Amino acid sequence: MKYWLIVYLLLSLVLNTRAQKNPASDIRITGEFVVSQMMTEFQKGFSGSVNEFDNQPGVGFGFELSKQFTKNWEAGVAFTLSTLNGEATSPDFSATGFHASMQEPFTEPIVYKSQLFAQKIYVQYNIVLRTHYNTTNPFIRAGFGYVPYRSQLRYRDNWHSGVIFGKGVEEYENNKMSTAVYTITPGIRTKISKQLELLAAINLNMVNYDFLDVVHNYSVEGERLQMIGVYADFMIGVSFLWNDSGRFDNITQKKHGKGKIRDFLPFYKQR
Repeated sequence: MKYWLIVYLLLSLVLNTRAQKNPASDIRITGEFVVSQMMTEFQKGFSGSVNEFDNQPGVGFGFELSKQFTKNWEAGVAFTLSTLNGEATSPDFSATGFHASMQEPFTEPIVYKSQLFAQKIYVQYNIVLRTHYNTTNPFIRAGFGYVPYRSQLRYRDNWHSGVIFGKGVEEYENNKMSTAVYTITPGIRTKISKQLELLAAINLNMVNYDFLDVVHNYSVEGERLQMIGVYADFMIGVSFLWNDSGRFDNITQKKHGKGKIRDFLPFYKQR
């Protein structure tokens, strides 16, 4: 079902683009600095959350390519490298004794590191505000895609002793994994020149699997728990407007006598 939804959205974007006079206009290219952190894992049905690590921030980057169709609506694709880190100084995992790599209790501090390369499509709604010298737009977006994992669990004080458990790294290089990811993103974008904008946003991501901290979750009876993981990306970026048509500018200029005046004043009336 999700693949048919992706096809439907892509076809809609193509058809809407072809219907415009200039399909290559109003394109945004955005680069971002990203700070990511795992938030929690909770059981399906919201019956309880689990945090077995002291989760810490990690740095990454992002790239976006989007097209604005109307003053309020925009759609695009996003690629984000998120790094999640965490530490358990007194490890007490529900997987101990059940998971094949965790048969014995840990007596040393354990750390995890996950690198997630999320690839998503999104639809964005821009809330248009007017200011005197630039355009500031809060926005909200929703999207989905998939995310491959490069994850590892190690001893904190003996990092080079090898990977305890992982996906896509060292002896687990061929043990690859990816999951679907769903996202909602509130943010704000400020225009600082005709072609440049600043962006700040919080990207909330949800995955339908319990591997963000590289440790699976079990019940006291030894059964795998069905968990949902949540992590956040705090993003700061710069957007370049390529082939800006000017159709969506909040600040326009009109001729008035020999000069020009700005049209943002609510009480201005053209004579």
